[in-house]
Amino acid sequence: MTYTLSDIASLTRGYIDGYPTFTGEAENGLVVLGYPKDSFWKHMWPSWDYYTIANLPKTVLYVFALNIALIFLIYIAANSKLLKSIKPIVNGIQSLSTGEPVYVKEKGLLSELAMSINKTSEILQSQNDQLRRKETARAN
Repeated sequence: MTYTLSDIASLTRGYIDGYPTFTGEAENGLVVLGYPKDSFWKHMWPSWDYYTIANLPKTVLYVFALNIALIFLIYIAANSKLLKSIKPIVNGIQSLSTGEPVYVKEKGLLSELAMSINKTSEILQSQNDQLRRKETARAN
């Protein structure tokens, strides 16, 4: 086939009438290879910023490091919240072993455990009261 100058200018974009084309040099001019529609996808404007491509490894490393740092911060925040929930429960369990009355606020991640500690404290206190009453009655 023959092409007009405007057709050859449009070859620089890689397509003629929607058909992907590839060009090459021949003895008497220009060779144009055309392929069926939708057989190749070509960049319409193959221009990439050299700075972007040259710094791509650094950019990937920065993004990777930023993701690691973000995951670490989320981990620290989640653990600090969990530790804040555990500390009153641990103090309550330690107080139960001494026989002191205990009340742990029933909020946060471990509210069910706090509720169980509070019920246990109530049961122990009522048992201690009953023992005192029995001792008082026996002593009288």
